[in-house]
Amino acid sequence: MRSRFQEGMELLRLGREQLAPIAGEAPHPIWGRVMTYVFKEDILRFESPTEIRRRLETSLALAQKHENQKEIAFCLWCWAVVLKQCDNANGAIPYFEQSIIHYQKLGDRFYLGYLLKALGTAYFTLQQPDKAAALIKQSLELRRETGDLTGLVDSVGAMGWIAYNNGCYADAEAHWQERRQLLRQLRTPHTLATNQYEFAWLALFNYGDLDSTRLFGRGDANYCFEYQ
Repeated sequence: MRSRFQEGMELLRLGREQLAPIAGEAPHPIWGRVMTYVFKEDILRFESPTEIRRRLETSLALAQKHENQKEIAFCLWCWAVVLKQCDNANGAIPYFEQSIIHYQKLGDRFYLGYLLKALGTAYFTLQQPDKAAALIKQSLELRRETGDLTGLVDSVGAMGWIAYNNGCYADAEAHWQERRQLLRQLRTPHTLATNQYEFAWLALFNYGDLDSTRLFGRGDANYCFEYQ
């Protein structure tokens, strides 16, 4: 299956150009919305930080002018993502927190799940694992309640790494086994490869099992560990 991400980026670029206001014309709110999309965790691979920030400033100002809480929340989230990608997790945290406040007021539990997990990983980057664990656990619970399986995969996987770093290897394995079952439901083989890496890590560094490590590295293993 081929990704259509590049085509989507080109379509949005055309939208930004063709919806841009002419001199003396008030910008349309839709233009501000198009200016922010698509933002991904790896957006800096495709666009420069300067260009992204310029667009976000424009979009946030337009959303604030129209008092569009949903768009304000989204712009703040995007600011946080960009700052975190620029290795400024400290600077990203206030934007994550402000965005969370807006989504809480909106009662948007779906996006709250994403924001809580993202804020948790920011704290993890800053070596504050207790804060990270509490936030990611909240995101996991929200995603279970909302039925967001794609998001749940991320939160469960993150909880696995937190358990692993706390020396709770059985808990880490349990989280990653649940993640595998969810990925099979979603039928996302490229993400399953990451899950194989998690099991390979356990096999190599915790059990010293080179044979299992090779199996997981090739994607051949379809079992969970049963070490005592």
